[in-house]
Amino acid sequence: MLMILYDLIYEDLSVGDIYRKKDRIEYIESLKQRLMQENMESSDEQISENTREANNSQGGGYKASNSSGNNYYNNENTDSKQQSSSANQQASNANHNSKRGDSYHINRKTLIPSPHKLTITHARILKIFNELKALAVDDYPNAVSVLFRVFIELSVDCFITNKSLIDSRLNVDSTLAYKINAVAAYFEINKILTKHELRAIRQMTASENQTQSIRTFHSYIHNKDVTPSSTDLKSAWDDIWTFIEQVWR
Repeated sequence: MLMILYDLIYEDLSVGDIYRKKDRIEYIESLKQRLMQENMESSDEQISENTREANNSQGGGYKASNSSGNNYYNNENTDSKQQSSSANQQASNANHNSKRGDSYHINRKTLIPSPHKLTITHARILKIFNELKALAVDDYPNAVSVLFRVFIELSVDCFITNKSLIDSRLNVDSTLAYKINAVAAYFEINKILTKHELRAIRQMTASENQTQSIRTFHSYIHNKDVTPSSTDLKSAWDDIWTFIEQVWR
């Protein structure tokens, strides 16, 4: 618990860092590793202390006549331990930070995290993608929500055309949910993504009450009383990133 409080106060740990189950599991694992490291260091220090006490009790006269030498030895030993402890702590922090780096802060300013990059071959869709990376979602949630929905549909349309998936039932005039499910099925059949990896995008098309559902995205455009939330928009992007990334590979 003290480690978690330390991270919250000094390491800028936020809900966004452990928003998804994968992030929470990785964070718990990092806590276990840090706890094991601290226990090992504590054990090493106790052994060193016991050893010094035993040596002092066995050689009292020598200690009295060579206090300067012992002080020098003790200082060297203390400095060495401090350096070792510092190195171990740095390694632990680096490992912890690398795990947290896999997730993207929910309090980021834009819909799309800067590390997310796509090779988009269509000029207009590329412009929309770049605009979504530049617009401050807290300041322009309405603009971002509409552009986000347009980006999803145009991306799926390009994929369907490029892969020649168009038939009597599937075409650019089909519903967005139908097109997304068709592409998801293509990924699963061809073992590009697993059923587990496709769960988020399929929930988006199946659930009408989910804040990241296709119906909600339609409402952003057609319902004057529905206001988009920047947090919901960023969570939606994070959830479907795996799908979007494959669409443009």
